[in-house]
Amino acid sequence: MKLFLFLSFHALMLVDVFGNSQESDKQALLKFKSQISEEKKVLLSSWNNSSPLCKWTGVTCSRKHERVTGLDLGGFQLGGVISPFIGNLSSLVSINFTYNSFGGTIPQELGNLFRLQYLDMSFNFLGGGIPASLFNCSRLLNLALFSNHLGQGLPSELGSLSKLVTLELGENNLKGKLPVSLGNLTSLRKLSFTDNYLEGEIPDAIARLTQMVFFVLHSNHFSGVFPPAIYNLSSLQSLGMYGNGFSGNLRPDFGKLLPNLREFSIGSNSLTGAIPLTLANISTLQYLVMEFNSLTGSIPPYFAKLQYLQTLSLSDNSLGSFSAGDLEFLITLTNCTGLQILDVSFNRLGGDFPASIANLSMYLTMLSLRDNFISGSIPHGIGSLIGLQSLVLSGNLLKGTIPASFGKISGLMGLSVHTNRLSGEIPYSLGNITRLEKLYLYNNAFEGIIPPSLEYAMGGEISVHGDAYSFGILILEMFSGKRPTDEMFGGDFTLRSCIRSALPEQVLDVTDESVLHNDLRIGFPAAACLTQVLEVGLGCSEESPANRLGMSEVVKELISIKERFFKTRRGA
Repeated sequence: MKLFLFLSFHALMLVDVFGNSQESDKQALLKFKSQISEEKKVLLSSWNNSSPLCKWTGVTCSRKHERVTGLDLGGFQLGGVISPFIGNLSSLVSINFTYNSFGGTIPQELGNLFRLQYLDMSFNFLGGGIPASLFNCSRLLNLALFSNHLGQGLPSELGSLSKLVTLELGENNLKGKLPVSLGNLTSLRKLSFTDNYLEGEIPDAIARLTQMVFFVLHSNHFSGVFPPAIYNLSSLQSLGMYGNGFSGNLRPDFGKLLPNLREFSIGSNSLTGAIPLTLANISTLQYLVMEFNSLTGSIPPYFAKLQYLQTLSLSDNSLGSFSAGDLEFLITLTNCTGLQILDVSFNRLGGDFPASIANLSMYLTMLSLRDNFISGSIPHGIGSLIGLQSLVLSGNLLKGTIPASFGKISGLMGLSVHTNRLSGEIPYSLGNITRLEKLYLYNNAFEGIIPPSLEYAMGGEISVHGDAYSFGILILEMFSGKRPTDEMFGGDFTLRSCIRSALPEQVLDVTDESVLHNDLRIGFPAAACLTQVLEVGLGCSEESPANRLGMSEVVKELISIKERFFKTRRGA
């Protein structure tokens, strides 16, 4: 009997304890609700004293004791601040507060949640620093504070969260260097510090993070040579280092040490040397971005092995040798049947445009070879690349005509072939490209008329700035008798600079003899009109469209010059 009474009393005590605990959870959540924006409280209307706690919106409870173990309020846009009473939810295992527009700071009281394993407060407006108390949550597996306004540095105590699998702190205002203690997080598989103000070299301790699959450091101020520690992370699938200050060469055995990469982005750094030949070993590679560096040598012709490649961007380097073999890599790219983006612009690639370009992926949407030294004619077969949306061939040495097959690329939105040596007529088939928005043809030797169908293809919206440019160049050509593609022009010495430097005193020296008459040579007021006409041409052909004269302004100015000219003639 005594034993029965003892057990009964003990059971009642447990009920009382757990009842009070659930009540404390309820009161903590009601305090939380009181701190969100007034107009959003309706979203948590179930949070009231008359509704069962475990039925509240976004609340998950344990089965046995009905304690709050999870809060999933992602995407509610609740606003307000996070109440410190959240630290009273001592059984919490998971918190999802993403996309809620929370302001203020992260409550120190979160450090009381010793059972917490999952914390995601990404996409809010949280400021201040990462509270030191948070590192008491030693069971954390996932910590995501992405896209907030968190500042200060990364404390060395971060290394105490030894069970972390995911750490996402990107898009904040974090400063300082990476703590060496990061090397203690040996279970990490995903680490993101993108878009912060972190600096210095990557610590060697990173080499201990051998489970890492995703490592992104985009857009910071990191410096030093390419981090040797990274070569120890053979499990890496995604490595993002875009927009930093890394320098030096990539090791020749790069591809052997990191054989599982799918994404490698190291554009906008200061790398030198050659592209490692061992990249051919990374058969899983899908995304390769090395643009805006100082890489030299050839573009290796090994892409036949990278059959999953989707993006290749090597623009703005010093690749190539102005010679015939520079474009051989294009032939091997034909094996990359899923290729979508190819950009090798602003390099030193020479040689004739290969006909094999027509065999590139049917999924190719962007092809840019601009500002190289590519010669020959544009292959007719390029019209088979029917998936193209952007085709940029400007700034080369291309001759011949625009292939009529361009008209087959019906989804093309941007076409740029300006500043080449192209000639002939503009094909009427371009009018078939009904989605065309941008068309750049200037600085060539085209003749004939602009097909009227182009106006309809471009939705009847032809840029007045574009028209002004072509018209301006036409004025300069007509009155000077010279063309922008003449051999006398090159580098900084262009038709525009030639005429600009001659005005006004030497206007007659740059004017074509067929335009001049004896009476114009004698009458300097008439020569002044010539100067004004050429100034209109210069004003129309400014490099920046925003600085060009509008066509209505051009018409008014030319009418005014015409009236002054004939007035001068009558008074002579």
